[in-house]
Amino acid sequence: MKLQNFILAATIATATIAGFQAHAAPVPIANDGFEVPNIGNGFLYNATGATWTFNGGSGLAANGSGFNVSGAPNGNTGGQTSTAGQAGFIQGGDGTVGAASFSQLLSGFEAGETTVSFLAESRVNGGTFLNVYLGGVQLLFGGVGDILPPSTSVFTAFTSDPITVAAGDNLLEFRGNNINLGDRSSFVDSVSVTNVPEPTTAAFSLLSAVGMLALRRRRA
Repeated sequence: MKLQNFILAATIATATIAGFQAHAAPVPIANDGFEVPNIGNGFLYNATGATWTFNGGSGLAANGSGFNVSGAPNGNTGGQTSTAGQAGFIQGGDGTVGAASFSQLLSGFEAGETTVSFLAESRVNGGTFLNVYLGGVQLLFGGVGDILPPSTSVFTAFTSDPITVAAGDNLLEFRGNNINLGDRSSFVDSVSVTNVPEPTTAAFSLLSAVGMLALRRRRA
């Protein structure tokens, strides 16, 4: 094999595989900013029509409401807004679904690495720890599974460590785990999921072929 042909084949293979690996895509989340339904300046336990499924001590809270949430961004990626800006809240909880949690079944995953990002804030009288699950697997954040939002007045950004998920549908869950006991709540907003599919078999086959050509040339 001529050197220039080998270089060309290697370049094409590298570019092809890079293209497969760089295909990071957002997974659609309905009501990702918790603006629906519009609850004005109040709060609502177990809200219906919100796309999210709320269980136990969870629901929606608006900026300036009795839940004392402040600074929640106003807007979904779909364009919906609310009167005051809203967030999902989780009050108390023991780490189980029924105690205090909300969830949404997400579609469109390809097998590969995935991360979950969101904003979170603690209530003024203290936050409850958040446990986040995707496809039944608890996510870690810097190796830690129990997340306590550090501020009671500013939403903090969190991004999970990547995990490998199966193709198809995966359930995203936020559960409260009130380790410190008492009346504690945390707020969640601006949820997003990024999916990076695994390189395809075709890409690996191309790389293998180039590798074989390189080996034959070396032997020659």
